[in-house]
Amino acid sequence: MLKEITTEIQKFLQFLKKPKDRFTEPVTTTDRYRIFTVLFFAVMLLNLLVIIPLLGWVDEHVMEIEKSNMLSGFTIWFLLFIAAVFAPVWEEFVFRFPLKSERNYLVRWADKIVGKPVFSNFWNRHFAVIFYLIALLFGFVHSFNFTNEWNALFLVLLPLLILSQSITGLFLGYIRLRLGFLWAVLFHACFNFVLITAAYLSYQHTEIINDKNTNYELRIVGLFCRDSSSSYFTQNKQKDKIYLIEGTNMHLSTILNFETEQPYKIKDDPMVNFHFKSDRGMTEQELIKLLKEEFEITEQQ
Repeated sequence: MLKEITTEIQKFLQFLKKPKDRFTEPVTTTDRYRIFTVLFFAVMLLNLLVIIPLLGWVDEHVMEIEKSNMLSGFTIWFLLFIAAVFAPVWEEFVFRFPLKSERNYLVRWADKIVGKPVFSNFWNRHFAVIFYLIALLFGFVHSFNFTNEWNALFLVLLPLLILSQSITGLFLGYIRLRLGFLWAVLFHACFNFVLITAAYLSYQHTEIINDKNTNYELRIVGLFCRDSSSSYFTQNKQKDKIYLIEGTNMHLSTILNFETEQPYKIKDDPMVNFHFKSDRGMTEQELIKLLKEEFEITEQQ
């Protein structure tokens, strides 16, 4: 077993030295499952043991990585559909399907227009460069997952930020060429499914604040995504004091800006279940001061 694993990884590394879109050795059904399994665990371990810790170090010591939370507004079932069905099919069709020259219809059409195999010859001569450029482009597309300002530091660190997607793109390209397009879609789907599921199990219903005393109750539970498609919000505010805020399946900024007179911006703006109750009441400034102990909150101009 260990020898088979080592052999498949060596073949993959040999391919990366000189990418090609043709393989002379036949591949049986058993071979396909073995290649798929070995490379899937290889890319997951690479992300888990190297890339994720590296990004954690960058986030802590170099630049705070701000990830888009746009998808947190959906339920886990919708997220899994997007990540494990729609995205793999669409992205593999765009990035990996054309890697086989006979499936690259744009190149073939371009050849027909000029009447010569100019573009296909160029594609075949420079296939190795094209293969790596496509993997890098695949990674770059995912740079829009981050909401950091595109300053000099961000651009310098961008290769690290998209390292996971770029390297995974190399694995996907190899799978597509060695095993076929549908195997690449399946590989992509499994990869995304594991990431989304692991994040969901790790962060859904994470207690952020649970503070109860004689003056107030404040409980905020972080959500990776919505518990359901519906949201709930209620409040009790009299004059300049807040007595009650209840909000579920909502971004923290939405809850605060429902209730407070001054619009606020919350960095990373998590999806939360929010409960605040005070018999004596609390002013807006007091509540914001309390929340600033846990969240980076700024006033919008």
